[in-house]
Amino acid sequence: MTRLTTLTALWALGDLSLTREEGKLLLPEEAPEEVFQAIRPHKARVLAALEDGEEVPARALLEDPRRLTLLLLPEGAEEEGVSLAVYREEEPHRYLAPPGHLAPFLLWSARHEPAPRRVWVGGAHGKWSLDVETPLEAALEVSRPLPHTLAGPAWRVERYLHALHEATVLRALGGEGYLWRPGGEGSACVISPLLEEVAHVGG
Repeated sequence: MTRLTTLTALWALGDLSLTREEGKLLLPEEAPEEVFQAIRPHKARVLAALEDGEEVPARALLEDPRRLTLLLLPEGAEEEGVSLAVYREEEPHRYLAPPGHLAPFLLWSARHEPAPRRVWVGGAHGKWSLDVETPLEAALEVSRPLPHTLAGPAWRVERYLHALHEATVLRALGGEGYLWRPGGEGSACVISPLLEEVAHVGG
């Protein structure tokens, strides 16, 4: 299951508040049962983007690049050291986060500092990368040749799609991935195979 499905689940919840209490994810009592069922597969990712005792609207998790980064981190990323770049101005502040330190740092920042416009995280030895920028208008996930996730303004995602179309190596290596687009008024979010989207760019 692609990590982008977490975006779909949170987008559907809108301004409904999510609370982390003693390691448990709580929703308002008035939330319908289908809401509980929709968020359940994403519980671990949502908990990772909240500090204990916090109550945050679901949509707000998608509007802060620090929390969005935690929602989209690859499995096991917290167990290794990572490179981190936080963009507030043009030049980023760069950090090396030891194992287990990335989430506490980003959550502390989310509570005490203004939101940056962009967060970039890279795994050890360049094994994977994650690039998050606001506003969240689209997102893509590439599995091969190197895992990469991009979430942010539509123009950045479109530019990446055009680059993939020019880089035939993606198709030659059997590259896999998905593209996510948010739902409009009265419509659901859409997740489509990335290779289909790249083909449309060339069409």
